[in-house]
Amino acid sequence: MGTFACRCGYIIRDNDYPCPLTGQLKWQTETESESEERNSDVKDFLAALENESDKDWVKNYFAGRYFELYPDQITIGDVIEDIASRASNKDGRCVYRCPECERIYIQREFYTDDWTCYEKVE
Repeated sequence: MGTFACRCGYIIRDNDYPCPLTGQLKWQTETESESEERNSDVKDFLAALENESDKDWVKNYFAGRYFELYPDQITIGDVIEDIASRASNKDGRCVYRCPECERIYIQREFYTDDWTCYEKVE
């Protein structure tokens, strides 16, 4: 995202990773679905590897522009990590925490610019 402005005026910059002021919120149904998808896709990839059709599997799985950038020499571990990353990036909400006023912002829906703000009560 780059920057996020808190109501108090503080600008949260999330250009660096990991950023101590940002996170992700996922509901249990989302994490369960993510786990099932990741496990299924890894099993499919390993089966393609056994059948020596892993290059085609990778091409189909990472279809589109991303595959054009995918390196020819890639390790099995890298493919599995990319499968896990793809599954984990599908759902969830971004969360920002302001270090000045301690407000918490939670994205209402993934890939939107709609936020709910929670303020600290003393």
